[in-house]
Amino acid sequence: MIGVFTIVLAIQQQNIGEKNRQKDLQIADQQQKESILTNFVKEISELLLEKNFSLTQETMARIVRPKALTAIRQLDPTRKSYLIQFLYESKLLSTNGRQLPVDLTDADLNNLNLGNKMFKRLVGFSELYLPETSLINATFTSRILISSDFNNADLTGANFSYSLLGFTNFRKAILDGVDFRYVAVPGVDFTKASMLGTKITEHQLSDALSISNAVLPKEFCINDVQQKERMKFCNYRKNSSKRG
Repeated sequence: MIGVFTIVLAIQQQNIGEKNRQKDLQIADQQQKESILTNFVKEISELLLEKNFSLTQETMARIVRPKALTAIRQLDPTRKSYLIQFLYESKLLSTNGRQLPVDLTDADLNNLNLGNKMFKRLVGFSELYLPETSLINATFTSRILISSDFNNADLTGANFSYSLLGFTNFRKAILDGVDFRYVAVPGVDFTKASMLGTKITEHQLSDALSISNAVLPKEFCINDVQQKERMKFCNYRKNSSKRG
């Protein structure tokens, strides 16, 4: 009996030790990610101060872009969101800055969350520049995203509900399953976008700049003669990918 008790106790201690080890690894991982984000913000802030907040195209390409992509690859979605917000607020990810925005082409920004916690309260995030990035299941709820650029981005399953997207560029973007409910889209360019299963109404699309060659939701493919010209690009594709 004592032998059995000893074995059980040893197993329990081993399990406790393993749980503690896993917890320590998780803490170390979180600390490392936090350090990566903190160092990135510090280095870019110092660079901006050194250059009087005006970076050349060469500096953006040779310093900011590599540092940003390296950090993004190592961060979790929450810290990626802070990084993107920092770049935007530093005028490095906006077309309204003193220099060209940093190119984050091919960056993995899946599950990014830039949604406003104050539900339905619109917050400015206009002229955001994220073309050719992966933004699967990203959240942009209750944001003012006027004149933003998501050209050729993969936004599958993203959420833009309660946002303002006037004159935003979604050319060639993958918008399958995207939530555009309660969203104003005047002047938005959906040219060649894939919109299978997208939550958007015909009334919303009537304000868009273009839906030319877009793959529209199946329910929009109607036979009404008056609507035929505007809704003629009702293609059905089971598989979508970035298109050139």
